[in-house]
Amino acid sequence: MEDSELLEEALKAQLLEVALLANFAALPTFAFARGPVRDWLKGGNSFLLEGIKRDSPPGSKLCSLPASAAYDYGACSLLVGFQHLVGLILSLPEVSSAGSRAWAGTLVQHAALLQVAFALVHLLDAVRVRIVEGHRTTPIFAIGWIAGLHAMSVTILIPMNIHYAA
Repeated sequence: MEDSELLEEALKAQLLEVALLANFAALPTFAFARGPVRDWLKGGNSFLLEGIKRDSPPGSKLCSLPASAAYDYGACSLLVGFQHLVGLILSLPEVSSAGSRAWAGTLVQHAALLQVAFALVHLLDAVRVRIVEGHRTTPIFAIGWIAGLHAMSVTILIPMNIHYAA
């Protein structure tokens, strides 16, 4: 096989894995865990609402979110943070030099693709909420923030994985 054919096959494999992770990891997490996490945040104290009102960037309109939207935003943030924790755990063998290099490298590649899957689902979910529930629940600033937050991972991790997979 030529180099271009190897790269093409690697790209197809990476995109297939992102699609599988999005469908079988990220979407179910957002669909089934978001409500319980949101309820858990509501059941505690009002630290989330107070923090959003106090620490929101000027002009972001996050301080004017209805309480239900703020709790939903917090739940999504915690779910994405949980995914980052899973990625960190998957990367530990590579960082600590435990196990074989090939095995540890493969785990890092899967962690990177999991990040891409969650990034895409998080952004599409925010757009869906804005369309369904309106601009009061998801200001355009929040969508821009989510897109900017995940843009680097999507644009760096796929090419990185193709490079190391080929």
